[in-house]
Amino acid sequence: MPEKSKYPYKNLTDRDKEVLDKAVLNYLLEYYSLMTKYPHPKKFVIKEGSKLFSSGKVTLTLFSIISIKENPENKPIRPEDLKKSLTDKLSNPLTTFSDEIANQIKNISNGLNSRALNEKVLKDLEGILHNIQGEENYKKYFSNAPGRKPQNGTEDRGGKRSIYIVDEEIEQLKETLKNPKSIEYLHNKLLKSGFLYKIMKFCFMTMSYLIKSNESNLFQFLIQGEEALKIKLPQKVIEGISSLADHVKNMSDKQIEIESDNAAKSFVNEKEFFYLIVPLFGFIKP
Repeated sequence: MPEKSKYPYKNLTDRDKEVLDKAVLNYLLEYYSLMTKYPHPKKFVIKEGSKLFSSGKVTLTLFSIISIKENPENKPIRPEDLKKSLTDKLSNPLTTFSDEIANQIKNISNGLNSRALNEKVLKDLEGILHNIQGEENYKKYFSNAPGRKPQNGTEDRGGKRSIYIVDEEIEQLKETLKNPKSIEYLHNKLLKSGFLYKIMKFCFMTMSYLIKSNESNLFQFLIQGEEALKIKLPQKVIEGISSLADHVKNMSDKQIEIESDNAAKSFVNEKEFFYLIVPLFGFIKP
């Protein structure tokens, strides 16, 4: 067993800790804002959650954050490149759960025109991406002339030049999260605050009510999870999905609260689980 260090985060600089503390603050502000508006997850699902999932906004936002996370440091993002990244992710899911889900994902991809990209994606990422317009700014990073076909094969039809710069705070967070100790630091901070349990319980309850409202939400959760974690679900998990959905749909409000409470208490100390999901949540900015 490795010896416990008296200073477990000594390889994190003061700057690293400052960046991570901001991420923790963002978690808490986002949670507080949501809880103030919707004290109970069921109300959130009825008012907003189901609509967000059925419209594909949740899937598009999550996949966009994954693309931003994967984007090389300090490299601007063109709208057409983000659109291509999203289309590629949607068109090639790791698992096809059913024809119905495949069609839903296909419809999200087919409906991702320039207007939809602006309204369903870029507007929601204003705290993460900063829009810069103008020919000079564009040419600074991309030298292709209007109407020409760039080397990456993405067609450029000319028009008003626009690029997006990843927020400096997000770039710093991406760099800091490369150190495994940084995620342990985040886990420890949220755990000691007592909010990690509350946030996870709210998330588990929200997921349950979304599944009750529409079974396809469960499949969207799984597709998003696969893309975020870069794993393919085992066949036995896929085969058990329908029974899981049936179980959740037959649960009462009280049962949902009890099971979500138990799940939150079980997972709150599971660092491996936290390590998988927290880097994405770190990109949330209130």
